Amino acid sequence: MLKGHFTSSGHFIVLRGVENGKILVADPANYTRSQQAWDLAIILNEASGRAGAGGAFLDHRVGRRTKCE
Repeated sequence: MLKGHFTSSGHFIVLRGVENGKILVADPANYTRSQQAWDLAIILNEASGRAGAGGAFLDHRVGRRTKCE
């Protein structure tokens, strides 16, 4: 994440669900932010496209397997 609602210098959050059209996050730096539902526009505007793993978002779903070619 870039500077904004979640950080002043940058860090990672986990998108953990959707409730009434808003995004639920797990923010390891702030419990209060983890208890709020967020507009997707805020998250997209503050997402860093330069994340070291190749982009702003990673898909890590438990129990899912993908075929590597």
